[in-house]
Amino acid sequence: MNDKPRICLVPIGRISNDVFKRDIDNVENLLREFDVELKKIDAISNELQAPQLRNLPEKESYDLTLLLSLHGATAHLQVSAAECLEKPVVIWSLPKRFSFPTSASAYGALKERGFWVTLLHGESNDKKLAEEVVTLARVAFAIHKLSKTRIGILGSLPHYMLASLYDSEALEKRFGVKLKQLSHFEFMSILKSFQLEKKGNIEQVLRENVNVQTDECSLSKGIAVHKAIKEILCRYKLNAIALGCHPDLEAELQINPCFGFVEDSYAIGCECDVLSLISALFLKYLSGVSAWITDIYSLEGDRLTLAHCAAAKSLAMGNEVIISGKTQKEIGDRPHTLAECRPKIPKGPATLVRLLGKQADRLHLTFGEIESCDVEEQVKVTLRIQGNPKEFIRYAMGNHYTMALGDLREEVKILCERLNIKVIET
Repeated sequence: MNDKPRICLVPIGRISNDVFKRDIDNVENLLREFDVELKKIDAISNELQAPQLRNLPEKESYDLTLLLSLHGATAHLQVSAAECLEKPVVIWSLPKRFSFPTSASAYGALKERGFWVTLLHGESNDKKLAEEVVTLARVAFAIHKLSKTRIGILGSLPHYMLASLYDSEALEKRFGVKLKQLSHFEFMSILKSFQLEKKGNIEQVLRENVNVQTDECSLSKGIAVHKAIKEILCRYKLNAIALGCHPDLEAELQINPCFGFVEDSYAIGCECDVLSLISALFLKYLSGVSAWITDIYSLEGDRLTLAHCAAAKSLAMGNEVIISGKTQKEIGDRPHTLAECRPKIPKGPATLVRLLGKQADRLHLTFGEIESCDVEEQVKVTLRIQGNPKEFIRYAMGNHYTMALGDLREEVKILCERLNIKVIET
């Protein structure tokens, strides 16, 4: 699938003069200013044209259908086009030529037929309306990507993560994600084949704002584990992996498998936390940047400290990334050294979420401002939360939360509404 949302723009109605063409051009030009792929097709002006959309090349790759209602008495054409394209729908109605009433009729009919459909109203040069379309496209893209996602599971949840138990059938029904338990024996066999290799093509990644602060032996171990994970994911066509890293896997491998964050080529669910991995995936699909699975370490006033071993390199947003061999002092000495990817996450707004319950039917959402990031012994972020700290504690039902850069609250709420997930915002 593509790495950005794809929108299919379908003008609905007769193009009688240049005024109609100008409206189409305005919408097209506005949308091309955003980071989306746009496909404009010829206007649908009669009942014979809409069925041809069923055979539109690459139809399945589109995430959103945008119907631009050019004039009145076209509700039947709008409904027919939506049914043929079989995608989430946005209807852009214009404040002229009876576009609004016929669009409202199409909107009601599509709602009745179970479509995910949104009705917008405004001039064709309204940039705020274009932003709404793009927001909806991002959500549709995230849901589409989730429905094609396959997650490998290597290991099992630690005994202390009782709030992270899940119902795999419920997760597949809600998100479309498919889970596959991976063979520990097969993974270890793959790992042995990489342990004798040199760094190879990983060296380019290490040169890009990466400061290696661990020993050569630990680095080699980390790279070998990373390559073995990539190989088993490729072998089974998986997009992400939930790793039983701590305590079991790292004790056996004598290395923490956190080095893989340096390449951002796959998503990692720390400590086999599938629920947090799913939230990390949809936050990445919404924003285009990897999310961070982390522990809620402490809360003092409105300052929430988040801490975890490592995080994706892309979260540095151009800042330095440390490949560290230092461990958290309070944990004590580990029986091995480390090669953990620790990006210096920049200051700025951030969105924090946690899926709740075995069926992931609730989501705790909060928003804040990153004030600092320390990577000396772990990745530790201070987030000044916007909401009531007592309310945050009331709904903090698990050790792991997932953080994304930027304000994604609107996108998360729309996604949850579509997936029938109750949002608890604090």
